[in-house]
Amino acid sequence: MKIRRVSLSLQISAFLTVFFCGGVLRAWAAPAATTTTLAVTSGGNTLAPGGSIASGSVVSLTATVTASGNSVTVGQVSFCDASVTYCTDIHLLGTAQLTSAGKATLNFIPGIGNHSYKAVFIPTTSDATSTSGTATLTVTHSGLYPSTTTLQSIPSSVAGTYTLTSMVGGIGPSAPTGAVSFIDTSNGNSVLSAPTLGTGTAGPNFLSATNVPTGNAPEGIAIGDFNGDGISDLAVTNFDSNTVTVLRIVYGRCRITGWMLGSA
Repeated sequence: MKIRRVSLSLQISAFLTVFFCGGVLRAWAAPAATTTTLAVTSGGNTLAPGGSIASGSVVSLTATVTASGNSVTVGQVSFCDASVTYCTDIHLLGTAQLTSAGKATLNFIPGIGNHSYKAVFIPTTSDATSTSGTATLTVTHSGLYPSTTTLQSIPSSVAGTYTLTSMVGGIGPSAPTGAVSFIDTSNGNSVLSAPTLGTGTAGPNFLSATNVPTGNAPEGIAIGDFNGDGISDLAVTNFDSNTVTVLRIVYGRCRITGWMLGSA
């Protein structure tokens, strides 16, 4: 007759299984239903749906979250571009913490054009998610829209010849139109050619990229309003330098329509 040995850990595991499975199961409480509303203000004034502001104005998106008529004070709210299905990547404007009053606020400067926003309460173990209605906003601009122009020389297959290509970027409700003049500055500024701009492609582009200096081996990035102007800034931790670089955002978070056009 063979006797099997059972390890102590296996005996304990079996005991715990019997103990818990034989016990009384506790009822699980479903997260409470919540309601999220969204208000849009600028300069202390509440903007009506479809309201209009001038470009460069600071806008505040304020979400209020309640459950059974009571303020929800724990959790976060994401502010999103309501024109798309998913609130991710460039369509996530920002996330703010709920205060003791059950409100979360995001301050930013929207770009020129028509916008739509919504607030989404991120669910917790005690409160379910909810989404606000859509708030629309129009940002107007007076005068000429800003633009940038770049020049590139591309060698051709024929020795000693090349092709000049210009890229024009602009901000506004429609693509820039007109022509680009290629000027020979070494020959009395004579015009070599003046072709018209091609068809523009809209997208969230940067008109001019800037490499911001930091310390050695930048590692972590945090977002916060470090100078108290109501607009989120960036803080970068530098591993090798053992320092922190604060990048103050002057123009705020901008969602712009950028147009890039090529002309040869």
